[in-house]
Amino acid sequence: MSQSENPDNVTDVGTALSSETKNEIILQCTGLKKYYPVTGGVFQRKISDVKAVDSVDFRIQRGDIQGIVGESGCGKSTLARVLVNLNEPTDGNIYFDVPGDIADEIAEIENKTDDERTSAEDDRLEELKSEYEINTVTGKRAKHYRENVQFVFQNPSNSLNPRKLIHQTVSQPLKVHTDLQTVEREERVRELLNQVGLGEDFMYRYPHQLSGGQKQRVAIARAIATNPDFIVLDEPTSALDVSVQAQILNLLQDLREELDLTYLFITHDLGVIRHVATNVAVMYLGKVVENASRSELFQEPEHPYTEALISSSPAIETGGDRIRLSGDVPDPEDRPTGCYFHPRCHKSESFCGWNGTDVLSILQVNVTKDERVETLFDELNDTEIDGYHAEFEFTNRVDIQRVKGELSGEEDTLRSHNDELFDAVTDVDVEGQTVVLSFRDIETPELIESESGRDVACHLYDDDYE
Repeated sequence: MSQSENPDNVTDVGTALSSETKNEIILQCTGLKKYYPVTGGVFQRKISDVKAVDSVDFRIQRGDIQGIVGESGCGKSTLARVLVNLNEPTDGNIYFDVPGDIADEIAEIENKTDDERTSAEDDRLEELKSEYEINTVTGKRAKHYRENVQFVFQNPSNSLNPRKLIHQTVSQPLKVHTDLQTVEREERVRELLNQVGLGEDFMYRYPHQLSGGQKQRVAIARAIATNPDFIVLDEPTSALDVSVQAQILNLLQDLREELDLTYLFITHDLGVIRHVATNVAVMYLGKVVENASRSELFQEPEHPYTEALISSSPAIETGGDRIRLSGDVPDPEDRPTGCYFHPRCHKSESFCGWNGTDVLSILQVNVTKDERVETLFDELNDTEIDGYHAEFEFTNRVDIQRVKGELSGEEDTLRSHNDELFDAVTDVDVEGQTVVLSFRDIETPELIESESGRDVACHLYDDDYE
């Protein structure tokens, strides 16, 4: 709103809010985790964790649109809620509004282990946390963060109070974060509704009187009410018709330029993210597996999961054969060993983290396709799988020596379905009617810088694995 458009009796919201200096890095998170405990037994003791977000690192430059993509269940929305303090992180740090050189210093210190850090570095990190970290702050800095970070939810019907008029919904952040009086708030709401393409006629309507696209415009008006720096958009168009999606995306682009906003844009739609994002992080089972600029990611994806996502998107023309993603995202409570993506990967190798679960999966998937596999599956009494050690117990009706050759990959019965899996077998033994398999022990890949300069979490780009 220009000075000429501002009535004399209305306080400019930008003045009403904090005027602190804005730095290059709007947000940086390091080692961010969000675990949900799984309980069991009579006393409901904790038996494991669902690792919804697992050691996520990334930074967002001011003015960028950072996209986060991945299939449902990969942790995108949980990450978003942690970043805006709707959920408390289990571990890790979130820094807000940080100078570029300070952000580099924080990353350098935090990348060191406790043993590698000097006492001076520990003191320096605590000093920087007290100034820039937001997940543990209170008081003035916490208020500054809440003013400058807003959230737009996926389903506007669920995020708007059905009992409140639209002007009450949009003015709520102004009540909390500004000193504007009633008349001033009314004028600001009128301005906001015009800004998102609705108009003041909508001020005295209820949410049920609006279409889905109109509700989302109201949600956006509420998010920009306090002139924030950073807005998290959690699948803001997925609940809308295709024609309305384009309108909302164009509105968000216009507001970004007009208000100098920075977005974190979460979606599973690769076509949308290719249209709006400047940088893209790809998540799988709670981890970021690739982080790159939009142009790099879509022109030449490096992680096999990224490649498969782009190839399988009907909105993107790849010019080659489509890569079909097999199976579903694994249970986050029982994730695969090694690389979490390896059971579905079209570029998997023997060093990707195979174990007995993968052998069992071959038996289950092919039980109706192969007579010998059906026999093995029917005669399998019990299995015990612990990491890279697996025991398969069979009935006395089978020749256990033949089964040993089949389960170890010496025979083609199962190997024909997956060479790389059986190349990972390091030892095989027989104890009575039980075949004992050991597999190559592989760590879960972490983000490393590939030769192209982007961050990828895949052992194909790690010289320690071959």
